Amino acid sequence: MSYGRFISISPRYHPICSSEFIEKSWLSYFDLLEVNSSLIPFYGADFRMSGQSFFNSMRDLCQTAKQSMDIAIRSFLSRRLVTVNSLSSRRFNSITQTRLTRFEQETMASFVNLPRLLRSSLHTNHLVTNLLTSAAFSIIYDNETSKWTPGFYSQSIYSNSCSCAFSSECIRPQGFYPRADRDDLDLKFIIPGLVLGCYTIDSLLLSTLECLYEKKCLKLLIDMYDFDVNGLLQPLDIRITHIQPLSKENSRFSPNTTVESIVSQQFIEDWGTSTNFTAYYERCSPKQCTYSIARRFDRTYMLAMMLGFYSGLSVILETTLPHFIRFIRRRWIKQQRNTQIIGTHFLTKNKFIR
Repeated sequence: MSYGRFISISPRYHPICSSEFIEKSWLSYFDLLEVNSSLIPFYGADFRMSGQSFFNSMRDLCQTAKQSMDIAIRSFLSRRLVTVNSLSSRRFNSITQTRLTRFEQETMASFVNLPRLLRSSLHTNHLVTNLLTSAAFSIIYDNETSKWTPGFYSQSIYSNSCSCAFSSECIRPQGFYPRADRDDLDLKFIIPGLVLGCYTIDSLLLSTLECLYEKKCLKLLIDMYDFDVNGLLQPLDIRITHIQPLSKENSRFSPNTTVESIVSQQFIEDWGTSTNFTAYYERCSPKQCTYSIARRFDRTYMLAMMLGFYSGLSVILETTLPHFIRFIRRRWIKQQRNTQIIGTHFLTKNKFIR
C-alpha cells in the first residue's frame, strides 16, 4: 500500500516565510518614490537600495522551499510499502521512522544544492551587479591609442580588505549612508545582523534576522527611511509603520542564527510527521494472525536450558543411569539375602518342633 495510507507530513516553516517582510506592503519600503521628478542619488550599499533584493530573494527562497517540499512529499507518499506478511507495531514504527529520516535528509540535501550552485556560479563567472557590490566600473585612458577604455575591477570595499575576486565571504555591515553626491560616504547607522556581500545571495545567507525580531530595531528602519533625504520621498505605507516583529516562540532557530543555517534546514521548524499503525493494519487486512510469547526465567524454559547446557538427555542418562542401576542392584541383593535368612530360620524352627 502507498505511504499516504498511514503516514502524514505537514511541515511548519520559519516565521519569516509567513511574515509581512516578504509581502508587497513591506517591499514598498524600497520603492523610493520621489516627491518631484528629480532623482535622488542613493549610495548602492545603502539599505534603502540593497534591501529590496535582500527581501525579494528571501521571498523567492521561501517559496522555492515550500514548492520543492510539496513535490517531495507527494512523491514520497505515493511510494509503496510491500511486505509478505503484516508488520508488528514495533517493526512498523522502526521501518516508517527509518524511511522518514531518509526522506528528510534527501529532501534537505536536494534543496541546499540550489543556493550553493547559484552562489558558486555567480562567483565563478565574476558577474557584475547593478549595485556594483562585486565589481566597479572605471574608464582607463590608453596613452598609446589616446582613447578611453571602459573596464571593471573587483570591489575591495569589505572588511579586512577582502576582495570579491578571491572570496565569496567578503562582507561589510549594512545600514544607512548619506546621499551619493555627498563628500562623506561613511556608514552612519548599522543594522544589527544584516551584512552586505559581493552578491545578494551572499548578503542573504551570511546575515542574521535578529533585527526583525526587535521592535526597537524595526523602528530604526522606519525612522531612517528619509535619512539625508528628508522631504524628498513619498511617505511610507501606513502598514509598514505597524509591522510586527518576528515571533521567537516555538522556533528552534535563535534570532542570531545565520540565514544560511536556516536555509540548510529548508526553513523547516518542525516536519509534522505522524504514522498510523491502526490504519495500516486495517488496510492490510491479514487473513491469519499468529504470535509467540518469549518468557524469561520460566521453569520449563530453565529446565530446557539446563538440559541443553549438559548436552541433552543422553548425557544425563549416561551420568545417572549407572548409579541408578547399582542402587537397584544393591537393593535387590540385599532383598535376596534377607529372603534366604528368613527361609533358613523357618526351616530350623520346623525341625526343632519335630
